[in-house]
Amino acid sequence: MLGKMVSESQRDWDSKLFLVMAAYRATPHDSTGFTPNKLFLGRELRMPIDVLMDLPPERDDMHTTPHEYLEKLQDNAAEAYRLAREKLRACAQRRKHHYDLIVKSEQFKAGEWVYYHYPRRFKSKSFKWQKSYTGPYLIVRLIEPVNCVLQRSPKSKPFVAHFDKLKRCEASTPVSWVSVDAQ
Repeated sequence: MLGKMVSESQRDWDSKLFLVMAAYRATPHDSTGFTPNKLFLGRELRMPIDVLMDLPPERDDMHTTPHEYLEKLQDNAAEAYRLAREKLRACAQRRKHHYDLIVKSEQFKAGEWVYYHYPRRFKSKSFKWQKSYTGPYLIVRLIEPVNCVLQRSPKSKPFVAHFDKLKRCEASTPVSWVSVDAQ
């Protein structure tokens, strides 16, 4: 939002920040269904245009005692938090469902050869042209349910890796040094 309001030189961002934040705080979020103002303050704030046009505030607590106002504010905040938690839970389940549709969990066995995802960034080299995988590594043993121990050679130090960082090696591989009984 801030990027749309600053000038081309981008030197006036600090003078626009309060306007952007006011707009952000007054916008309902899809994940909660409420504005940050409603969740944090328990009510919606009046916009400058409301004050300029002398619109009456949308409050039914104008003639209550401070104690009644505080009690009503606490009840409204508790209800808003309850509804926001329900909506966040539903959004999280929907995101999990969509993620589960895309992800394909791969099962590995001890004795298989894999490549390990280990992206590195080098100065003055484009990241997209660099190799992200190293290896091949031998899966020495499994640590259920999603980890395994990898080793590059019989004398190298073994390390633990998550299955999500592995890719099956389809190329020709070295001879395994792990005995079949140890697997």
